[in-house]
Amino acid sequence: MISRASASIVVALGFALLLHASSASAQQNKPKKVLPPIRTKPLAAPLALPDVPQYGGQARFISGEKVDVAGENLRQTWHIREHRAEVVNWYKQALANAGWTIAAATKGSVTGIKKDGLIMIVVNELPLADNYRSELMIQYSRK
Repeated sequence: MISRASASIVVALGFALLLHASSASAQQNKPKKVLPPIRTKPLAAPLALPDVPQYGGQARFISGEKVDVAGENLRQTWHIREHRAEVVNWYKQALANAGWTIAAATKGSVTGIKKDGLIMIVVNELPLADNYRSELMIQYSRK
């Protein structure tokens, strides 16, 4: 079993690779450029995302970071009182109602796309010290 920190790093790296791959595929016929290093800035408080519904259950912001690349790219982690299935189902419905196309969904995640954006919701049900039941991670990218 991997730790939450390791899982967060794996998801963040996967998200960064997805962003890089989508940029690279759009530039196949152009000369290759050396990409600058990816820099992150920690978030002291959550950022409201105008096209993403705010979770309606009991949530507590834990951490976040903004990624310094073109467009708006960030990750936010929350602790949630509700069970994983309830949170995932809520996001599937709420994202669809907000105009996102649900590209993939599992029992622990939802991925939505828009013409200028991508969102990935990952929910892990864990025994948390603060008596919350689940950890919610939102990866968001918008050009």
